[in-house]
Amino acid sequence: MLHSPPPFADGLRPLKVIIIGGGIAGLSLANAFEKAPVPIEYVILEARDTIAPQVGAGIALAPSGCRILDQLGVYDDLEQLVHPVQSSGVCDGQGKSLLPERSDTALLVTARMSYPLGWVERRSVLQVLFKHICHKKSVLTSKRMDRIEHSREQEKPIKVICTDGSFYEGDLVVGADGVHSKTRSEMWRVVEQNICDDFDVQQERRAMMAEYQCMFGISSPIPGLDAGMTDDTLARDVSMVVASGKDGKIFWFLFKRMPQVYHSHEIPRFDSADALKFAEQYFDFPVQSGASNIKFSDLWERRETATLVPLEEADFAHWTAGRIVCLGDSAHKMTPHTGTGGMLALEHAAVLANIICRLVAQGNKLPLTTSQIGTALSQYDEKRRHRRTSAKIKSTGASARMQTLQSLADRLVVRFLLPYAGDIRADQFCDDAIGAEHIEYMPVPARSMTGLMPFNPNRGIGMHESIWPRVLWALPLLGMAVAGLLTMFSVAPFEDAYDFLARRRYREVEIRDKFYHSGLLDDFSRSGVLRFIVSEAHFFYQPFSFFADYGVWYGIMLVESARRANRLNVLSFALLWGMLNMWGIAIFVPIYYFAYYILTPISTFDASDRRLTNLSYTKTILPVLLATHYATFMDAYLSPVRSHRQAAGFLWELFPVWLSLAQAGLARKFLQPSTLKQDRLNNVTRDLPTIRTTILGLCAVSTAVWQYTVWCSEDSLVNIFIPILSSAQGQTFEQLFAEFLKWDQVFFAIPNLFWIILLFADLRAAGLIHAGWLKISFSALGLIIAGGNGTMLGLMWLYREEVLATRRDRGAVVRPIA
Repeated sequence: MLHSPPPFADGLRPLKVIIIGGGIAGLSLANAFEKAPVPIEYVILEARDTIAPQVGAGIALAPSGCRILDQLGVYDDLEQLVHPVQSSGVCDGQGKSLLPERSDTALLVTARMSYPLGWVERRSVLQVLFKHICHKKSVLTSKRMDRIEHSREQEKPIKVICTDGSFYEGDLVVGADGVHSKTRSEMWRVVEQNICDDFDVQQERRAMMAEYQCMFGISSPIPGLDAGMTDDTLARDVSMVVASGKDGKIFWFLFKRMPQVYHSHEIPRFDSADALKFAEQYFDFPVQSGASNIKFSDLWERRETATLVPLEEADFAHWTAGRIVCLGDSAHKMTPHTGTGGMLALEHAAVLANIICRLVAQGNKLPLTTSQIGTALSQYDEKRRHRRTSAKIKSTGASARMQTLQSLADRLVVRFLLPYAGDIRADQFCDDAIGAEHIEYMPVPARSMTGLMPFNPNRGIGMHESIWPRVLWALPLLGMAVAGLLTMFSVAPFEDAYDFLARRRYREVEIRDKFYHSGLLDDFSRSGVLRFIVSEAHFFYQPFSFFADYGVWYGIMLVESARRANRLNVLSFALLWGMLNMWGIAIFVPIYYFAYYILTPISTFDASDRRLTNLSYTKTILPVLLATHYATFMDAYLSPVRSHRQAAGFLWELFPVWLSLAQAGLARKFLQPSTLKQDRLNNVTRDLPTIRTTILGLCAVSTAVWQYTVWCSEDSLVNIFIPILSSAQGQTFEQLFAEFLKWDQVFFAIPNLFWIILLFADLRAAGLIHAGWLKISFSALGLIIAGGNGTMLGLMWLYREEVLATRRDRGAVVRPIA
């Protein structure tokens, strides 16, 4: 019988839905229908004789599905059955740990998304979902579908005929009957008979393949595998995932790459004899690193269930045809390595419920035509949803192949990058979850809006911003770098400079021959000493102001190098950028900005903890920068003793090295232990006061030097800072040197402003700020007039930092501000 909702006062007639399959997707859809604000009748036809059979499978509950379960009112019951994952380990095929220590990355997922990762029996999920269904008589077992009758007549209902001869009519059929979906086959048959729609069915039949087989099971508790622990073992062509749930119950998956890739009907099936033979091969396979010495044989001896299956993968291009729609594994199949499949089925059940609810709410005259239903279902079978699903299928497949070390790249990543990957697995889990769908006609759970990374339908896997528009927007920065290189070196008096350096004398001033007593270091640094000697004597104010502004940039670069979001990219290499700039600030600062803009779209900071910096290093920036950069360049200009000025010049030329050494020393000796691990979970703004003090302090120095230049120089600011655009012929060495440094500052200042424009464009696009470009422009101009280019850079960047720490993207699902 079909569940018939109570009559609605507005006279809406119910839509009749036949759900094939009483699994997680089917039961979730039924629960959603019962809570709809419009009348929807349904019946579930389940082929098995029980709604919650013991198939020996565990399922990972992840935030994307938990929010929907919370909306349905079933999550509280499920939460009692789950022990949240608290620590994770990874080892190789010899039992050697691949991580420096066990990871708490699952706790970070909880802090970000408000729902924990946890494992539970699939049967328990089905039992809880069924328990919450009000009209249990609409859930029928032992009802195996035989065929679907789909008429060409627009207003004729669709009919499902079961193997026992019973039949059911409705407005549409939802196939939630798994990877070997009979509904999907019937949908293809209907299309081939030209009853509805038109797509390449043969291509769809070829879409399924299997490269891996998996033995999954449940075992009773084992000492050493405590509740809340997960362990992965990675080896060539074989891998294992073991998770300990409530009361120590163990869920495990043993994956093996098959000898060949099978397609569609070639995919093999396995029986109990195959399973035993498979298991015996891996009795010595390690489960966990360390002294526990737990092996697969321990799991096997304590097994409650064990099943061997092929792992199908399929990305079907069409999920609907006429009055038929596929849901869950019948529409898309992925490997279980990331626990995505079940959660995606929940998401798509929510989407389907939303669409059907809207269809009924339109108040169309019943019966609905096939065209009306097909038009509505096209919202489900849409490009955006396919893109996100396809991305998840590819992601889980890539994870399966990496865990079995399939390619050389996979082996290199696991061997050399995985130990330093930090929270990359949390990033992957959250990227899967952030863009999750929800039931639109039910309240969003308050719990889901309190995390460090709110749900956002515009973010996440399949929705990532394309890199190419960012490359195009940032290309002018590379143009500035090239222009700076060509312009500066067209006026640089190299021959005279080389002559002075070779003779160790500039005019009447002797240039120190040895300082480091290393030919390489002394030769590298001596050119900087010449810069200070020449500029101090002939054009003091421009480079003095320039180096003060450069200190602000360097402070920002150091903060960015300590940022969690930049841990695994080139922006973390502060020493590299510092030394590159010694070959030309105007050349490499624009390149740094280009790299920054490409690598850190605004979505990088969707999780508040990714903005966070390592406070052990951030605290050192101001004192170390003052000591190694500011003190040395000011001493090189202002010391009354010439030998001191030259010594300071030698020191300044390598200040990035001394700064990095001082940072490392201070951080390790005086600022340990680091609080980053705790801060990322519960205090993600802890570094803000230090960042404010650092940047404001550097801006104060830059402003003071700028004001000193404005009021104390006898020359005009135009003559001090603006290079001559005419030919360099006939100019003295000193004049050419001055022009060289002016161009260096010009191609430092312009990229600073352009970078700020790009960053504020990101903030505006995300709805993080609402100021217009006129206000932003006048703010930047006012800061330049008051404090110079360096102060503008520092304060505009600091404002952005405050915004990133306190505001959310316009698409984020958060509690409205009262």
